[in-house]
Amino acid sequence: MLAGRWRPGLPLADYWVSEKYDGVRGFWDGHRLVTRGGQVVNAPAWFTAGWPALPMDGELWAGRRALEHAQATVTRQARMQQAYEDRISALRAQIDRVTSRQLLDQQLMEKKVTELIER
Repeated sequence: MLAGRWRPGLPLADYWVSEKYDGVRGFWDGHRLVTRGGQVVNAPAWFTAGWPALPMDGELWAGRRALEHAQATVTRQARMQQAYEDRISALRAQIDRVTSRQLLDQQLMEKKVTELIER
């Protein structure tokens, strides 16, 4: 949601206004925080504690002359989330392989036991 021109008659009491900060554009949908590009920001609970269940638009700001820090924090968080998801996916695939191997080993063992019993 980008800012637009003020029009006479627009009820200013319906809006929260603050100084323009140089940061990463963020949108709070009342439940989660996302960037302007739609990237979910997994903010810690303490960060969003007390935020209203109303949509808000603003800047994720790290201080004056700290735009790069804010951008790096959001980018690092996204890389960490992607690495986490990749690791979980790899672990699930490994569990599937081990489980399949165990099932095959069990079937082979049961076949051998049956052969022994039949002798």
